[in-house]
Amino acid sequence: MSPPGAAGPEAPPAPFSWRHGRLFVEDVDLSTLPEGLEGRPAWVLSDAAIRTAIVAAGGNGPRTVELASAGPREVLRILAGAGWWVRVSSSHELRVASAAGFPSERVIGAGVVRDDGFLKDALGAGVGVLEHEGDGERSNAERVAQLLGHELPPDQGAPADAPLGLFDRVGGLLAAVLRGPPALALDAAWTRPLDDEGAPLEVCALEAGDLEEGHLQGLAGSGAPRRAWIFGALRRGQWAVVACAAAARGQPPSRRHPLPETVLVRGALWRVLEVDGLPDVGV
Repeated sequence: MSPPGAAGPEAPPAPFSWRHGRLFVEDVDLSTLPEGLEGRPAWVLSDAAIRTAIVAAGGNGPRTVELASAGPREVLRILAGAGWWVRVSSSHELRVASAAGFPSERVIGAGVVRDDGFLKDALGAGVGVLEHEGDGERSNAERVAQLLGHELPPDQGAPADAPLGLFDRVGGLLAAVLRGPPALALDAAWTRPLDDEGAPLEVCALEAGDLEEGHLQGLAGSGAPRRAWIFGALRRGQWAVVACAAAARGQPPSRRHPLPETVLVRGALWRVLEVDGLPDVGV
């Protein structure tokens, strides 16, 4: 592939970079990852990009993040260490937030369904804020608090929510190429909903020149053009990196495909992360 230049493709989105004809995240050559993972697909996250996004979004102080939007526990630990708040919607998420290092006073109890079990756990943990939607939900929370002998937390007072798409540019999807040009298919069916037919995501070349320059544009069904950065020959068995907003979120397993690993890159080192931001999904 040609590096970015007069005749080459535009620079890959952060945190990717071209060096000596290879694609890197921080100081890790992505061509070495498939071998290190024994051929398994992976979400690749950059520690530096995550921390940069947190600082940029924080402005004059911490923000609030939905636990489900930052699935890997390591990302949650980084947020907790930066003084951020987290919004949880179930007893499971409450436990995950605690394990990630969020003190109870920086946890917000929320969610569409606030059953008595979740209210009991949230009040017992001493969450800093317990949000309500309408007088009915507040009355029910007051009832449970009174039964337990707990003081009802305020329903506001947390920092503003983090911007949508905060982690959109902190990583990408490393996936095997199942079919060569003029159209590529990535082994990425697990990015689709569980009730989908399981067909691979299609990456379609718009122009032959795109193939020669090492990048393709357009993921079918994505609703908007997206880029796949390819390294190595464009043939079956090679690997592609797709800048993907889903990279930093916990992914439910597919019935048809194994769950990809989540890898955190920090400098010249990388390691597989534990992803436990959402309740288990039965298969």
